[in-house]
Amino acid sequence: MRRSWFAAFGLLAVLITAGWVVALSFAGQDVPKASSESPPAETQAAVATDRQSPLDTLDWLVGDWVNEDENRPIEFNCHFTKNGSFLVRSFRIITEKDVRMSGMQVIAWDPAQQSIRSWTFDSDGGFGEDTWTQSGNRYTIRAHYTLPDGGIASAINVFTFVDDNKCTWKSVSREIDGELQPDTDEVVLVRKTSELKPAGGK
Repeated sequence: MRRSWFAAFGLLAVLITAGWVVALSFAGQDVPKASSESPPAETQAAVATDRQSPLDTLDWLVGDWVNEDENRPIEFNCHFTKNGSFLVRSFRIITEKDVRMSGMQVIAWDPAQQSIRSWTFDSDGGFGEDTWTQSGNRYTIRAHYTLPDGGIASAINVFTFVDDNKCTWKSVSREIDGELQPDTDEVVLVRKTSELKPAGGK
């Protein structure tokens, strides 16, 4: 049961700060100081304007998001690092009593492989890496994951951009130690009300 739960949500590109530090150190960048608040919206806009990067295709992820299922709230925040070279996405799943899982993800452009990649670490000790490909408004993420108990998991996660205030996510072709797992239901994520953008404008 526990491993099935991890397969459903652990592969949603969740990370902890340790992964962020490792990714930035390999890139020779300064590690931003941890903060509970997102950078101001005007700072995010300036980064997006000044930077020319394949990550621009994911700038719609910037902001605070929540899913529409009140029975299992999922929240995530996404922002660019100060130098605009990485996207950082923090994530948590909330139950009635507490936060069930949390983490953080670093998304980067890999010039050697000419693809978007991400590194995933969750609060229970699981970690993995992902490779992203884009087709129109759909982003296919091939994930390979090491579970906290040492198990090996893989999945194909699909993010679909619906509009500036809505996107969907689902996970298919999931395996744990070579054993096929059921696909997840589609999760609908919406931008938090305080950040809603006008239709047709980013």
